[in-house]
Amino acid sequence: MSNIAITPNSSGTGTISITAPNTNTNRTIALPDTAGNVITTGDSATVTDAMMHASLNLSAKTLTMPTGHIIQQVIKASATVVTLTNSATLTEFGLDQVFTPKFANSIILIVANVAAEHYGSRTDSGLRFEFRKNNSQIRYWPYMDYHSNDNSQNISTQSLYHSESAANTTARTYEVRFTSSQA
Repeated sequence: MSNIAITPNSSGTGTISITAPNTNTNRTIALPDTAGNVITTGDSATVTDAMMHASLNLSAKTLTMPTGHIIQQVIKASATVVTLTNSATLTEFGLDQVFTPKFANSIILIVANVAAEHYGSRTDSGLRFEFRKNNSQIRYWPYMDYHSNDNSQNISTQSLYHSESAANTTARTYEVRFTSSQA
């Protein structure tokens, strides 16, 4: 049988009290076989990053972060070149990404920066973009980089934004598609 030793600090003048709650149930508190400090709910500075397990799973818990913290970040790039001629079909070009939110209460922000060029002898021309989630349109831009009665070449970078609540932790695929605004 192991012994329990309580050793007071010779410099301290305070009293440490161990009290039992008002309960009718027997409880066992098992101390680990390791040296260290006992952490209490009143302690705000003892837990360190090194004490946290690398595979800590908080998926069944609610985590409240201060506003403005990024929990996950996924970056996808595509150098795919697509040429469309008189097409009204929104076309994929390799800018798609599977994403699984860590928390159902997360806000997902999608940002796409797309370089595009359009030219020709058509009037009222421009570009159309859409964001899709699991093959369904979630955001649509009908007129980007629009110009009328001009045969000149037009090259630009478009920044597209969309945000939504995760609502669950199920994997989903986000995608950007485009076409000309006049076919």
